[in-house]
Amino acid sequence: MRSPSPRHRGRWRLTLDGRTGPLDDLVGQAVVVAAAVDPSEVLSDGQVAPLRALGAVLLHVTDRALLPPDHVGVVIRPDHHLFAAAATPADLAGAVADLLAQLPEPAAVAMERR
Repeated sequence: MRSPSPRHRGRWRLTLDGRTGPLDDLVGQAVVVAAAVDPSEVLSDGQVAPLRALGAVLLHVTDRALLPPDHVGVVIRPDHHLFAAAATPADLAGAVADLLAQLPEPAAVAMERR
């Protein structure tokens, strides 16, 4: 995430990968891990790999006004609801671990189309 743009209809407009708009429009239906620190530097490789496989978006937020007060990061579900707010980088890693533990295992058997 680069920087926030002015608010538009009550939602922050952000610039991500050269596109500007509300966060939910920019990321679609993806898990979002947004933090005042680079999430890929806080999370373990064992957390980053499955997040990337899910198509999750890891955002380094440069404007703390976009995060809850006294928190370093958030985990947002694909339906755009808050999964967790983290007060410390360790809490962020713990929230991601909780999220990954709740996800179903990938299907091992391909289903035949009818």
